[in-house]
Amino acid sequence: CVLDDMCAAGDTLMAGLTLSITGRASFASSQIAAGPLDFNDVRSVNLTDYKGAVTIGGDVESFTSNSLVSLSVDALTKIETVDVTGVVDPDATAAADKLGPAINLDTLGDLETVTIAGIAASVNLGTNNNLTTVTISADVSGGITIDNNSDLTSVTVTGATASALDVDTNADLTALTVDLTWGNSGTGTTVDGDLDVTGNTSLETLTVSSDGLENLEVTANTALATLDF
Repeated sequence: CVLDDMCAAGDTLMAGLTLSITGRASFASSQIAAGPLDFNDVRSVNLTDYKGAVTIGGDVESFTSNSLVSLSVDALTKIETVDVTGVVDPDATAAADKLGPAINLDTLGDLETVTIAGIAASVNLGTNNNLTTVTISADVSGGITIDNNSDLTSVTVTGATASALDVDTNADLTALTVDLTWGNSGTGTTVDGDLDVTGNTSLETLTVSSDGLENLEVTANTALATLDF
């Protein structure tokens, strides 16, 4: 069957649908535009053109969204793959709410792959011990923090914009290229960036082509042999 956010008379529900979905093998929708969605024990979730709050819990393994405005992830969920494109919440009125979602994926023990495009208010990826691959191309109005991910081997920030980038204590990371643009997508202005690369004990090569650094810290990367600025 097809589930959408229309009433029996055929009118769009202004507040969308409020749904809590549990125990499905998968869930995919391109018909629901708004209203909070809560997923538990749904192995695969794929949302198209949905611009409402999403909560992920239980044994959700894969989450994909092409129009994410709000995301909350339970620290105990079994999520492995996150692939999202952040967008402006159409219901936002305050300037701070128009910066895209704050994406916080910390302490998720099964997380392996993260891809973030579009816009975001901030990005935090911390203490995810199975995370191996991070790809960020989003315009991030705040900072990007990637720290304490013991299995992380690949970080790509090509095409991204951010005011700061912290890549700290990722024990297996051997090479890092910093080629994002320093800026603030909330104001559309260029800023002098802040780069912190600290305590990545396997890091051998650091390449930085991002102009306009104001603050730079590169310390305690004990295997670092090649710097290219």
